[in-house]
Amino acid sequence: MNIELLQHLCEASAVSGDEQEVRSILIKTLAPCADEISFDGLGSFIARKGTRGPKVAIVGHMDEVGFMVTHIDESGFIRFTTIGGWWNQSMLNHRVTVRCRSGAKIPGVIGSVAPHALTEKQKQQPLSFDEMFIDIGANCREDVEKCGVFGW
Repeated sequence: MNIELLQHLCEASAVSGDEQEVRSILIKTLAPCADEISFDGLGSFIARKGTRGPKVAIVGHMDEVGFMVTHIDESGFIRFTTIGGWWNQSMLNHRVTVRCRSGAKIPGVIGSVAPHALTEKQKQQPLSFDEMFIDIGANCREDVEKCGVFGW
């Protein structure tokens, strides 16, 4: 098993609709041993070896669920929307990586208003994703934008 390849694939950014990082790893890895590399209309990666004999398909998803930045508030907290199927109750306190347009990757964590600032009714209900934010340790919107993160 190629642990290094597996690590690169697992650490690659591949939110649905933006799987280019995984696709690039596959091209680099398989080009030396494939006779042909192509892509279908949906962006699937196809590597062929030979033209005769049995056919074997290795099938897997290149994409993953993720988030997209929608807004950065004045305090430097990043608001987001979900991409793919997320369950609100499992999102809070997740470590995330914010990938900038430049390709830079910034670590963050999903947070929310502190429990002591919630009403008793709010404490009894799961938070919706629009009540959460990503915290990258910035002090203000300008600090977030200096890192290369921008909202819509």
